[in-house]
Amino acid sequence: MSIKTEINRDDYLDNNNIFSKVWKNLEDVNNYPKRLNKIIIKDFDEFDSKARSQDLKFAEETVSSLLNGDCYILKNALKKDYLNFIKEKTYQYFQNSESTFHKMYEGVPNYYRFIDASIADNYAFHQVKQVYYFFPFNPNELNLFENANKVWRVTKIISGYNEKIWENNTPKDGIIDRIQIVRYFPRDAKLKLHTDPYLYQRFFISCIMSKKGEDYNDGGLYLLDEKDNKVDAEIHSDVGDVVFAVPTIYHGVDPCDLDKAPSAKEKDGRWLLSLYSIMSNYIEDRHTSKPQKISIK
Repeated sequence: MSIKTEINRDDYLDNNNIFSKVWKNLEDVNNYPKRLNKIIIKDFDEFDSKARSQDLKFAEETVSSLLNGDCYILKNALKKDYLNFIKEKTYQYFQNSESTFHKMYEGVPNYYRFIDASIADNYAFHQVKQVYYFFPFNPNELNLFENANKVWRVTKIISGYNEKIWENNTPKDGIIDRIQIVRYFPRDAKLKLHTDPYLYQRFFISCIMSKKGEDYNDGGLYLLDEKDNKVDAEIHSDVGDVVFAVPTIYHGVDPCDLDKAPSAKEKDGRWLLSLYSIMSNYIEDRHTSKPQKISIK
């Protein structure tokens, strides 16, 4: 079995993709954005169509915007009925599965992980949540990747890759696609302020499964602006929208529903579908997220 142990992003760039050329022209490896500039709201289908058109002006405007620290919300990316279906099914998985942990080697299964306060600091940064990990090389009844790839492919295009890059990889290939379905249960579940690796995946990508003000109150995803203020990234989001930005921007998840007692047996709280193309554990010196300590206003 041939195993890839080193990663070079340039090996994956699609030279026939106009975005690849634009990134090479505009990217400054010593000056990635740390702060949110503004939130931009677009229709998903319109954005997808423009990305696929390979229009140079659109590519330059989009890459410049992202490198300037803009966060995008693409409306109506996934169907609400489908997301409600996978929420219900994942809730059943939570209830019927033992919390386990598996490193990403050949044969890694889909698995459930309950990350409570007792193990929250075992990770690259403090996090508390319920999560189910899914890999495309394992069977699942949810058709997750068939649906999520609609979103994933356009973000891969605007990253300068072929839209189907890594879809058929397994851990021996170095980079694999992985989906997390996450429940941030009331009061205690959160992600402390952090940044994510910027190497080959250029964005954090979050598909909204819960509506703020209806399914939960308070908290949720925030990004820091130039004045160290938290900017709510979900107040303008609905179930089915996708939120993405360059992951070097300081961001985190505040607890929701502070007046409720947390329970692993309930379905309330904030739900999220997260897309990440990640290094397998065969890669030496894997890049991971980094905690950040900033006095937030």
